Amino acid sequence: MRFWLTKLLGPEVAGQPVPMQVARAAEHLTVDDEAAAQACLDRASAGTLSPEGAMLVRAVAARLGIDVPAIPIAKRMPLWDRRFVEGLAPVFDRFAEAADWLDKAGVWDPDKHPRWPPGATQGRPGQFRPVDKPAVSVPSVPRPDPNRPGIGHNGGPPLFDDAPLVPPEDPGNSYRWPIIKALARWAAKRAVILAGEDAVGGPIGLALNAAQIAAWVYEYYPYIKAYSDTPKSLDELQQAAQGPARRGYDVHHIVEQASGRSGEIPSELITSGENLVSIPKLKHWELNAWYQKANRELKDKDGNEMTPRDYLKGKGYADRLRVGLVVVRDQSIGD
Repeated sequence: MRFWLTKLLGPEVAGQPVPMQVARAAEHLTVDDEAAAQACLDRASAGTLSPEGAMLVRAVAARLGIDVPAIPIAKRMPLWDRRFVEGLAPVFDRFAEAADWLDKAGVWDPDKHPRWPPGATQGRPGQFRPVDKPAVSVPSVPRPDPNRPGIGHNGGPPLFDDAPLVPPEDPGNSYRWPIIKALARWAAKRAVILAGEDAVGGPIGLALNAAQIAAWVYEYYPYIKAYSDTPKSLDELQQAAQGPARRGYDVHHIVEQASGRSGEIPSELITSGENLVSIPKLKHWELNAWYQKANRELKDKDGNEMTPRDYLKGKGYADRLRVGLVVVRDQSIGD
């Protein structure tokens, strides 16, 4: 019991009275005293699942087709990977029948799950006894109910299966940033779901932890978190650009630097505080890509689509600033 408890709850549980309270809770459950069993578990001081435990609980629950308890997950990187957990989960298939009993407890069928009656000479009153006819078979790997909620359905943080695929090791410059950008977009969507969760790193960190993202990604966490910044006013972005450099952010020139180098726009306007804003680096890359992509709203005299960069050639500072503010507002600025 101690072995599995330390895997499910972390090594910290070793010095706590959890095994004793779990054993007592089991005794209460055998006589159908759920209130007493829960009181024992409440005294066990087992407040969080370890990240490894959360992975294992979810894998076992999926195999057995049962719910999992809404227990918060400890805020640290997991020590196991998914492949190891998938190999470990079948160890618990021998509990399939017991899982089936628990799953059907709300609609109890005494013919399928009889107990020893009061005054019985065998067993203890209230305990399960052998069935009089073959029990309903339970497949070794039943399909979980897709409509049944999992971890987090009433309080605990959910685990997400739709996270982008991330290799266990940093793939290097050629492949790293596309992965980080994909994760940033995914995490930004999941952060809305987790906005009410109290977690180290906020909802973005919680989403990454819950998805069991590879450890190397956390070095780039500032870039992922910055991508999900709440909208800022233009004044706030301009002030941030004048402060110290921040990891995960770039200083962006609303009127592009290239127009200053070409002599089209005076350099003092390009470097002025009015023209500088601090925006997330990943959004800065998206913004630069927008300038280089043909835009159906910008056309030349022959009706051909133009890139914003080509459209702005020969335009004055005011026109360039107007277009630049539109795209920055779409990327970073609130109303």
